[in-house]
Parts: sequence; structure tokens; C-alpha cells
Amino acid sequence: ERTILIKASLITALILFVLSLEIFGFSLWRMIYALIPGATAIRAVGRVVLIVEVYVLVASLLCVDGMLRSKVANPTLRSAIALTLLLITLPEQIIFHPMSYEKAPVLKLESELQAAIEAKCDVAYAVTASPLTAFYLQQLPIMWAGLNAGVPVVNGYSGSTPAGIPSTIERSANFPAVLQWLDGKVQGRLCWVQSNRSNQLPPNIPLKSINADLRYQSEHFTTFVIPLPPNVPLKEFSQSIEAKVPRLMRSHQIMKVPLFVQNTSRYTWFQTEEAPINLSYRWLKLDGTIVVDNGQRTPIPASIVPGETIALNAIVEPPAPGQYQLSLTLVQENVGWFADRGAKPFNAEVKIIP
Repeated sequence: ERTILIKASLITALILFVLSLEIFGFSLWRMIYALIPGATAIRAVGRVVLIVEVYVLVASLLCVDGMLRSKVANPTLRSAIALTLLLITLPEQIIFHPMSYEKAPVLKLESELQAAIEAKCDVAYAVTASPLTAFYLQQLPIMWAGLNAGVPVVNGYSGSTPAGIPSTIERSANFPAVLQWLDGKVQGRLCWVQSNRSNQLPPNIPLKSINADLRYQSEHFTTFVIPLPPNVPLKEFSQSIEAKVPRLMRSHQIMKVPLFVQNTSRYTWFQTEEAPINLSYRWLKLDGTIVVDNGQRTPIPASIVPGETIALNAIVEPPAPGQYQLSLTLVQENVGWFADRGAKPFNAEVKIIP
């Protein structure tokens, strides 16, 4: 039985060693990592070596024990030799300079990051600071900040890469890749947290998707709050408008028309600096000819989630006297009118008097 156990331990150690070899850029360990539950914890060479050493140690101890039993008949002497061998191995466990780092700076950064993303974000991504700083020291603060703030983070170091995350965003600031990976997973606000060592945004962040009012500065970081998906242009143009339009109006006498606007799309409407969403209108003749193509604007609130309904008093200026149709719709400035992108406007027939 002793011989069988020794052979089994050595064969197991050999199999693990062979599986961990990388040949022409491929390793069989990748299959174990992906398929066997718990194998994701064994992702570093040092951890594979540690497991191999366990089996080698078992085989070695069995060999030493068998040798002592066959060569030394006196049990007391046998125990003394075994104890001596054990004492010889103890100094190997002594560490004179243990690996450690000062945690106070990390905790300070974590508190600052937590304040930056708490109550502002649905998901966060941290742009690493300096390539000279250890990767895990850059990522630990955002990981703990996300846990304490209750905000999921894309690249906070936890030792486990999210499924399907592209390698291009694991350690780098690749904004399009982040958006592509988050598409369909998260809706709301992405907090892009960047070190103040860089005074500029990465060039591939579309500035028009960021509202100037949604930038937060702290001692070490600047946080940019970006809608997901980016609002410019909207991913869906869908609306529902119900209004109480007077059937009689006076020409060029500005009126306020009470109405309800509902976001019937699957995405939150965020106001952006370059392409805000407003309510507007067109005046048409009864035959469909457009008389006023670009009516006055009525702003909507900063954000409207899917299914949310808001009440507005739309500012409307009637044209010259005649019989018209008032067409109320939303418009994303510098992008297009909702009614032109397939959304149904609210139409009402109105008589304009002098």
C-alpha cells in the first residue's frame, strides 16, 4: 500500500506538471481552469507549484518513513531521527523580510473613490494611475470602494476576471471596449474615474456624451458620469405624449399647454451638454404642409428612466390665423426630432384667431 501511495503521489505531481506546461502558446491548464469548479483559484504558476509540492512531499515523507523503518530497528532512535529531520526543515519557514505594504495610503484612496462613486453611479471603471505602480495596488482601492459603496466595478482587482471581458480593458483605458462590454448588462450611469495626474480625458471618450455638470473633482481623482448607453445619439427614439390642447388660440399669443410625457424606450434619457432633449412642436396645415417647422423649446428634467412619466407646461406660440394641426414631439438637439425617427407625435387640430 505504501508503494502504491508513493507511486500515485508522484504520478499525480507529474501529471500536474505536464498539464501546466505551455507549449507553442497553449497550455492544457486552460481547460482545467475553465471547466473544473474552483480551478479559477489556481491561476498563477506559484500556486500550481505549491499543489505539485504537496504530492511530492507526501511521496518523500513516505519514502523517508519506509527507509527509517527498514534501516533503524530501534523505535526511539527512529523517532529521534525523524524529529531531527523535522527541526532541520523549520528554518526554511522563517521569513526575515515578509512581503507587505503600508495600508494607510490605500485606505485613503479607497475612501476618496467611494465618495466619488457612491450615489452617483450604477457601474464604475477606474483608469489606472502609473505603470510604475504595481497593478494590484492600483486596483485594490477601486475594488474596496465598489464593495463599500455597493457599486459594481468593471476592473477592480479581485483576482477573478469577469466572464467575457476583453483583455483590452483589463488593464487599460479603452472607452469603446468598456461600453461594448457593458452594452446590455447595465443601464444608467457609468462613472469613469481617472487619476488627476492626467489633465485630459482619453481621446476616444466622446465629450458630447458627458454633461459638464456631471464631473466631480477630488484630491487624486476626477470622476466623469456618462450615460449608458451614451445618449448621443439616443439608441431608441420612443415617446408617449398626452396633452390638453385648447381648440382655439390667438395668433402669436404665447400659451402654456399642460401635457404628460412618458419615456417608452428601454433606455434612460440623460441630458447632455451638446445634445439636450427638449419638447417642441410643429404647426401644419390640415393637408400636412408644414407652416412652422421649428417651434419653441420646453426643457425636460435631467434624467427620465424607462416607463417614467413627467408633467410639463409646453410653451407654444400660435402662427397666423387659420385652421392648423399642432404636432407635439420631443427633439434631441443636433441629432433629430423623435417624430422623424419613428416616434408617434401628439396631434391636435386648433383654430387660430387674430
